Amino acid sequence: MDKILYQLKRRKRILVFCAPHVLKVDAKLHRLNDNARPYFSLTGEVWDFRHREDPSMCGCIHDVILEHFPDLQIIADLHLSDEDGVPMHAVENGWYWYGGTKWQFRDNVMLASHLRVPIDWAQEIPNGMSKDWFTKAMDAQRPRWKQEAEAAIELLKSGGIKCHSDR
Repeated sequence: MDKILYQLKRRKRILVFCAPHVLKVDAKLHRLNDNARPYFSLTGEVWDFRHREDPSMCGCIHDVILEHFPDLQIIADLHLSDEDGVPMHAVENGWYWYGGTKWQFRDNVMLASHLRVPIDWAQEIPNGMSKDWFTKAMDAQRPRWKQEAEAAIELLKSGGIKCHSDR
């Protein structure tokens, strides 16, 4: 069961290849089923006025959403992050993109994207660090992540409705 804490929905008429469509956007902080913590989500649907059976595109269509609603950038940045702004599996996924596993070479672009840090910050992390050091570096990001989450919650509150909370 989906327990929505905050939700913001928007609709806008748009043109796709000169044909009229409707963009439906759903931004929220919610807890899905038995997830341990609520998380941010930004998804959308684009519906063609001529064909109403299925959307033309849907899901994590952030490029389309942000083209029409740029103020939702912070929600897009926090997509799949928990209520404190911590990215999904922050240490494990970050360690993977850092190149800390045998399956992946270091990828600073993906590392910066996952941790929501500038690329130069990711590039400055020295090679050969232990996972313990990497975990401490991630923990140092938590206050910033929390501030980002608080700003996103304020945006959801200002443009949406407060839904029931399971706390």
